[in-house]
Amino acid sequence: MNLIKMIDDFNKSSKGKIFKSFFALFVSIVMLVTVCLAYSWFVKNRNIASSGMVITSKNDEVHADFSSYYIEDVDTKTVLKGQQYNNANGMPTLDMNMLPYDVTFTSVNQYAAVVLRVLIYDIPEEFIPAQNQTKYVNLVISRNTSLSPASNNELDAYFSTIGQIGCYANSTLSLNDSNQDIYDAVITQYRADQNIMKFTTSNNSTYTKVSHLNRSIPYTTANFKTDSNNKSCLVLYMCFDYNATLAQEYASQEIDSLASVNSLEQKYDMVSDISGINVDFN
Repeated sequence: MNLIKMIDDFNKSSKGKIFKSFFALFVSIVMLVTVCLAYSWFVKNRNIASSGMVITSKNDEVHADFSSYYIEDVDTKTVLKGQQYNNANGMPTLDMNMLPYDVTFTSVNQYAAVVLRVLIYDIPEEFIPAQNQTKYVNLVISRNTSLSPASNNELDAYFSTIGQIGCYANSTLSLNDSNQDIYDAVITQYRADQNIMKFTTSNNSTYTKVSHLNRSIPYTTANFKTDSNNKSCLVLYMCFDYNATLAQEYASQEIDSLASVNSLEQKYDMVSDISGINVDFN
């Protein structure tokens, strides 16, 4: 019996049909894994790397405490809380940790946003509103300009390139509210915001990036809360998230640049280049 006849008989047999079914399933799995690896962003620790942010104020008396609220596991969707710490120079610092942006399963990106709660203490009397009075505070968010050019025809792997930021006051939240309640309330404001800030703008395939963002936030006596040490503080909130359009464009550029089977090991380490937040009263 020649070899061709043997192969043909095997293909027609029950064992041959089962083998072909398993082989087809194996090929399908390999193709699925390839697509997921090529179109999703992964990082080594599941979170975006961060250089940390330094918090400062032009008003020497003023100091701020920051807390971050974020989702680390999209399966449980549990909101965790991170605290600020002092860096080697004694400056208050807060790491920005965000889930990787997923180009394939885009529905999970709704859980990537990070909420920051800002507690501002020792505000000079002249900046404390009287009853029914509204005053304003400026939040200036800066990026590390040494990491990314101000203008380029391609996007790069920094938060200021593909991210966006919202800033808010919220009088309904208390300091003792749960992580989930704080996160949900601020995310609701963020989703309804029509004036979200971003560092990077696109114009005729040229991307231009500013060095800092400035947002003036109105506040009243209702935005002051008393902490567990019986100290009064002004409470503000920020939301850090991906800009879907810029994130998709960056992913497309990276995918188009692939020229070998190394795409199976493709990873994008998106780095937070937010260098500081300045709190300034006027």
